[in-house]
Amino acid sequence: MAIELARADAYLEAHLDETLAELGRLCARPNAAAQGLGMAECAALSATMLREHGLEAVPLPSDGLPVVLGELAGASEKTLLFSNHYDVQPAEPLELWDSPRSRRPGATARSTRGVGDDKGHIVSRLAAIRAILAMYDTLPCCVKFIIEGEEEIGSNKLTAFVRQHRERLRADGRIWKFGGSTTTVAPSPISGCVATSPSNSRSRR
Repeated sequence: MAIELARADAYLEAHLDETLAELGRLCARPNAAAQGLGMAECAALSATMLREHGLEAVPLPSDGLPVVLGELAGASEKTLLFSNHYDVQPAEPLELWDSPRSRRPGATARSTRGVGDDKGHIVSRLAAIRAILAMYDTLPCCVKFIIEGEEEIGSNKLTAFVRQHRERLRADGRIWKFGGSTTTVAPSPISGCVATSPSNSRSRR
């Protein structure tokens, strides 16, 4: 099953206002893992938005904060897993803000707190699913989501959750929350962008 990318792009462009409204809705739900602020509510909203796009989704308990799992079957048994997180960093110092930290901003959704890390990526993936379903009535493969709530504080409880639900999370490929490529379309390795990510690296000319 080949996806007509130009046709998908046209659909996404035609429905951009709907996507921005969904983004504003998710970003308007204030939450911060480090403070335990609004986490259950944001997990519930994330699961609701997945269900609204046709996925079976539920927030599940973990040793820490809730983790949202979602799944939608496709034409193939091959499975793609999306990894995201719904938590954001605390907003302090509050006196430096000159606009509401969490809001339903309409056309300015792209500048709202939480868009870049990581609520925008959740919504963009849902928009892609919506576009493909509108074009073909089914996805080319099974799609799964895992959306955690502790990425900004180190994801320390996620390993135990994944081990507990390993069969439910089994997939043939995984896409993390973001990435990029060079002008030659070569993948760009990125390090040091997770809350706690110690590493050693060597380079060779």
